[in-house]
Amino acid sequence: MIRNQMWFSFTTMCAIMCTAASFTYGESILFSGSVNSRETNTPVSGVLVTLEGTELNTTTDLSGQFSLTAMTTDNVVSRFSTPWSRKAFWNGRGLALNVPENGDIRIEIFSLTGKIVSSFRKAALTRGQWQINFPLRWGTYLCRAQINDATDVFKFQVNGMVQKNLRFVKICDLDESPIPAARVASTGSDEFTLTFSKSRFVTNRLSLTNSKTQELSVVLDSIQFRTGMNEAQTREMLANLTGTDSIIFIKRFTLNNNHYYTEHINANWYPGGNICVLNLRTGAVRNILKDTKFSNGVIKRFDLSYDAKKVVFDFRSSLETGYRLYEADIETGQVRQITFPQANEDSLVNIYKCSNTQCGSNGLSCNVPYHHGTDDMEPCYLPDGGIAFVSTRCQIGIPCDGPDCFTTTNIYRVQLDGSGMRPLSRSMASEFHPSMMPDGRIVYARWEYVDKASAAAKCIWSMYPNGTGSAEIYKNDINVPPSFVQPRYIPGSNNKFVVLATAHCCYQGQYGTVIRLNMNKYIRSREPMEYITKEVDATDHTVLAWPLNWGKGNTYRDPYPLAEDLYLVSHKPGSVSMNWWEKNGYGLYVLTDDNKTYQFYRDPAISCWQAMPFKSRPREPVVNMPLDPTLAAQNQAVCTVNDIYFNMENVPRGSIKYIRVLEQVPRPWAAHRWWSGDGFGLSHAAVERNTHLGLKVQWGIVPVESDGSANFVVPANRAIFFHALDSNFQVVQHERTYVNYMPGERRGCTGCHETPDQATPIPPTVPLALRRDPSVPGPQPGDASGKILLDYETRVQPVWDKHCISCHGEINPKGNLKLIGTQSGLFSVSYDQLMDRRNWLLGFYIDEEPRNPVETTKYLPAYTMFSNSILLKMLGVPVTLGDINGAPAYLSKWRSQYGTKADQLTANHRTRFNLTREEIIKVSNWVQSNLQYRGTYWGRYNSSHKGRADYRPNVTFEQAIGTQKPY
Repeated sequence: MIRNQMWFSFTTMCAIMCTAASFTYGESILFSGSVNSRETNTPVSGVLVTLEGTELNTTTDLSGQFSLTAMTTDNVVSRFSTPWSRKAFWNGRGLALNVPENGDIRIEIFSLTGKIVSSFRKAALTRGQWQINFPLRWGTYLCRAQINDATDVFKFQVNGMVQKNLRFVKICDLDESPIPAARVASTGSDEFTLTFSKSRFVTNRLSLTNSKTQELSVVLDSIQFRTGMNEAQTREMLANLTGTDSIIFIKRFTLNNNHYYTEHINANWYPGGNICVLNLRTGAVRNILKDTKFSNGVIKRFDLSYDAKKVVFDFRSSLETGYRLYEADIETGQVRQITFPQANEDSLVNIYKCSNTQCGSNGLSCNVPYHHGTDDMEPCYLPDGGIAFVSTRCQIGIPCDGPDCFTTTNIYRVQLDGSGMRPLSRSMASEFHPSMMPDGRIVYARWEYVDKASAAAKCIWSMYPNGTGSAEIYKNDINVPPSFVQPRYIPGSNNKFVVLATAHCCYQGQYGTVIRLNMNKYIRSREPMEYITKEVDATDHTVLAWPLNWGKGNTYRDPYPLAEDLYLVSHKPGSVSMNWWEKNGYGLYVLTDDNKTYQFYRDPAISCWQAMPFKSRPREPVVNMPLDPTLAAQNQAVCTVNDIYFNMENVPRGSIKYIRVLEQVPRPWAAHRWWSGDGFGLSHAAVERNTHLGLKVQWGIVPVESDGSANFVVPANRAIFFHALDSNFQVVQHERTYVNYMPGERRGCTGCHETPDQATPIPPTVPLALRRDPSVPGPQPGDASGKILLDYETRVQPVWDKHCISCHGEINPKGNLKLIGTQSGLFSVSYDQLMDRRNWLLGFYIDEEPRNPVETTKYLPAYTMFSNSILLKMLGVPVTLGDINGAPAYLSKWRSQYGTKADQLTANHRTRFNLTREEIIKVSNWVQSNLQYRGTYWGRYNSSHKGRADYRPNVTFEQAIGTQKPY
């Protein structure tokens, strides 16, 4: 098959349908679009056509016959027949090949520098004349060719019928100077453009034909539009391009929520709309849903079935009810409900209902109480007959929402008859917008923050339809733009996606700029991001920006890729309104990759959303990772690591001895507090002070073999991440993301920090860890069990009590540092005093404050976090006190700023106490888990509540990770 290389992209409207081996003339080879030259990073389009008796290589002179004829129905406008002895580049739409003798044909796709990037060849082509088809569009086309007298005449035909209204507007040089007929016919070399006027066609393919019935068809779908096309012209072009006469979309008023993830929570109640079909030929619009109840509620998103006969959609009937999933027959309009409220829905509403979602005063008046029941939203048809969707049935609160009126959505699946509902993920923060990739995986947007900025890492992930194989695609360590949503794979592309980028809050919702992701580029950088709508950007946590004045006020949503260079979007131009929340401000547009928009439908009374071609499409393959039933019965999975040193920079082989298994625990709705005083900063239930917002627990450690391999059991349905430890149980590298393992899943990774595009090295022998049964996470020295709560009061304070308070007690503490455990406010005296000095005493910690994303989201190399902790050095931990490459600015010159103080404090404390190995591990475990204070979400912690039964409760490990209040 003609393949796209890793370093270039070939925009396609449809997949390449044939191969060099199986191609027969009369079939169609379907190409489209532009090749991005790596050398110039310039989009180019075209084909290099050669005819000769033997196969070519890149150094062979080319010889053969090339002819191009352009005609009206009455007159020959230009006719060229060109022998050549060098490479010729023609950027256009139609070629006719005259083969004077039997020979070979080779068509090559190449960059501007002449490097061939893809090709196909047909041997023993019989003598005759062949045609190459192209889709006719109005627009201007650049052509370049050697010109001399021609001997062959062809006519333009459409479906075999000559079109009387086809004409050329002009033939001219690139400088727009007309080319005289005599000059056109003379021998020489010219560059010229062909401009077609609007014409009505029954097909989108124009043929150059003669008496021969044999045909070679190549469709080149890179588009150049004429500026100023009206709606009717754009609709006709769109119909010709997509091969369908209709577009399906949603009408509803603009959702004016105040955060990008709160559409179902605090958008004003503006009922109205329908799922609609637009006839591209006539401009007529019809509603699919006949029942008037659907026009009296809100439809948020939908998906079209594979056979284009049904739609699945989410619908909310009132402000007091949640979204549910429905499926409608498009022809009859009959609707069937798929999901229903939970049995305890009324109870959930009564318990958790918020009176005010604190939208702020931005003129939107969105003081909307959230019902705080459950919602089922954003459905996506699966190739196995099920539906993927997002739901709040997980009953997880957003960690950085102090008032606790917002809630998390996780990915779920259900059968079309409503049976078999189950979660495919369990994440602390929200997930959005599942859609299918051509390889059978689901792509979706995921918000996460494991030791990184809380509002920056809204990344793109994938999973199989049974929840296995979850894997990062992009933006796990990219902080700007803050949020990626609405991801879709670009059909026919080589690993490219389109996403909508927006701010996190506070008044932009899911509206922003359209970005194409080229995932053949280095994913640990901004290099994969190719802005399409360059006039608008999301550069800050809270606002959109319009760096180009001409685009001020422009916003976009719902990018649907037709090809790499062509998209359907919902768009509000700044000329329509400067307000992104305009109720009726959004229309449907075609968007090209050179940032041109062409409106094809707008309803002045209501906004329009999520346009897609109304046509059938092939099902993706049904693929899933297999599940081990024995492991599944125990709610476990197995993880393997081939070589932990792979791609771990500057880490000596043999130095990693253990992997620490941790979990980021979601905060359940049941941990909501109805009292004051326990919130800190952004958090509703403060587990720390100015570090991470989500609770961590530890499942234990597992061994790493001498060859760097590991094989171990992990709990399923949990957000699991790892620390790589040395022989002293000190962290060498952190995993600052998590994986949800499905029960029974067996999966692995190559090393510690490889990227998905890196080739997996083949070990010379079976890794040592795979020659034995998987390890079960066990205890560190000093612990009775691997399962521990990272609780400061019970694990760290006893060390200070034993060794430190004689000098750092209540009275005249040395260094003015008190390490007493007296409870004070939310925490304790010692914790507060250490945290006051954390910038220099504790080393490189992670602050999840969203307004500091640059420093705490980017990739960090090994030996970065806490490797420069003076505290650990004082206690005898062999950490390296040096400058940290990649650390935040305040620590980038750590040694020069704090080195002398570190040396003095270390020398001063070395003879004062001698911690045991077990005590050192407990303290360093606390430091290197990012300084957590509480070991649970449950209970009251503010010292003003002392004496109450639920004040700082003692809970078990199982209770701490549970979803129900343990008392």
